[in-house]
Amino acid sequence: MTEEEKKEAERLKKIWDRRKKEWREQGIALTQEDAASELGFNTQGAVSQYLNGKIKLNVDAIIRFSKLLDCKPSDIRPSLDISVGRIDKKKLTQHNNHEISTIHVEPTANDEVENFSRNLCILMQYHKDTPLTLSERCGIDPEIISDMMTPQSNDIPNLVNVGLIAKAYGLQTWHLIYPNAPIEILINSSIEKFVENYAHATKETREAWARIAEESTRYRKVNNE
Repeated sequence: MTEEEKKEAERLKKIWDRRKKEWREQGIALTQEDAASELGFNTQGAVSQYLNGKIKLNVDAIIRFSKLLDCKPSDIRPSLDISVGRIDKKKLTQHNNHEISTIHVEPTANDEVENFSRNLCILMQYHKDTPLTLSERCGIDPEIISDMMTPQSNDIPNLVNVGLIAKAYGLQTWHLIYPNAPIEILINSSIEKFVENYAHATKETREAWARIAEESTRYRKVNNE
């Protein structure tokens, strides 16, 4: 691990210890076992390894811990300037392995590396994938996938690997490098057909589609009132 990666683990551990103390005073227990369930990890050991700097934190793990500990990803990795939702800490006492809520990500970087890493993490979290499960579908080594989830670890995404991952999710390559991509684009393969049709449409056709979309939106709002 690099010195910066060690510092990230130290920051995470400090936040963990602080939250554990604060929540204990509120009658809420923060244990590694319950955290593993909330974070979607298979065992408590994974939580311990992250907290003690035994394995490096990737973007996906940072997002998950940030949601659990009610902090910003940048509190762990200063360069990761995104916002995420949170997990209700009261659920830590219920011992339920329930689904982590959908995250809301607001990227600020526009380069392809940041876009790809962020989009990959969002897709993996949405589909409840780990580097290992995704590896089984796309044929890329789990370590490479883990590195691809961390922008600092790769200079330029390998387009062959990007294509393999896109294929595994039933998407086109451009989905994974699309800047500021909302989850609707990342999980909707049918949008590719719309983009293709829009690209070949005349100006009049595009304007007609825009009017139809506006009328459709207005109609739905009226019906929902």
